[in-house]
Amino acid sequence: MWLESAPIFKQATGVPLQVLIKVDLGYHRAGLDYTTMAFDNLIKDVFLLEKSGSVTLVGFYTHAGQSYGGDSDAAAIRLLIDEIEGLHKAAIQARRHDHAHGQSQPRYILSVGATPTATSIQNFFPQSQRGSSSEIHGLISKAKDLIQRVKQTFSLEMHAGVYPFLDMQQLATKASPSAKLEGTADQGSRISTTDVALTIMAEVVSLYSDRETPEALIAAGSLALGREPCKSYSGWGIVSDWGMDSEIDGKGRSGWQVGRISQEHGILTKDSNVDGDPMKLTTGQKVRIWPNHACVAGAGFGWYLIVDSNLPEDRRDEIVDVWVRWRGW
Repeated sequence: MWLESAPIFKQATGVPLQVLIKVDLGYHRAGLDYTTMAFDNLIKDVFLLEKSGSVTLVGFYTHAGQSYGGDSDAAAIRLLIDEIEGLHKAAIQARRHDHAHGQSQPRYILSVGATPTATSIQNFFPQSQRGSSSEIHGLISKAKDLIQRVKQTFSLEMHAGVYPFLDMQQLATKASPSAKLEGTADQGSRISTTDVALTIMAEVVSLYSDRETPEALIAAGSLALGREPCKSYSGWGIVSDWGMDSEIDGKGRSGWQVGRISQEHGILTKDSNVDGDPMKLTTGQKVRIWPNHACVAGAGFGWYLIVDSNLPEDRRDEIVDVWVRWRGW
């Protein structure tokens, strides 16, 4: 257990172990409920080690993974409020057992955020509130008041994992407005595929136009895309219209989805969220797929090939950088 290892770490490095305590606020993956005896006992043990110089309690951390089940900005903001309130109460509870610092209490970090709750902060900006309901305005006001109150005695930190990339799961939460639509008539609309940065490129291997409905085989399966579902549709990835010509308006979607999946291959089937026939494919063609969960899909690759959508249209497929992933076990 790390408690026993803390003095060894201090002896080996000469510096105390910096500790954030994970608090369970309903997701039940990891952490302790701050209302339990187990939490109180852990806090007491940490303070004893802090007194000996082996550790420094930096703050408290939580992850509202249950926010992935939401489907509105209101749901995400409510969970953000719950995260902040929960860690605030946990920190106050911990301070009751701190007899070493006296009146000079540390300014603990309260680290909150899953991607839906973190991105919901974008709703707080005035340009994103146009047309918002009275419920949203009320929740934003409550959240802002809470944040100001908490910041009087603690440092508030927002963290998120897939925030920089987004994916189909995040689109399904409808937690934040689109960054791509700022300054347009559609400003304030929910995030869409235009906001998703990560795509998986795959090759079309075979076409099956004689099946009951047309299908195609691609050289990307669960190892490339992951095998996590998305509540907004039944497939394992959405094929963008990159490199395709069609008169259908799929709003960036080609009319194909990865409908079935195996280890090395995926079967493209009709995307039920797009009207009309899917765009035409050819054998050997490359397609770009928005994954359901970017964290899992990205883990299968050693690097990201970076393109810049702000470049002139004829240069948007130009690779401007290569990012090497930190990966492995």
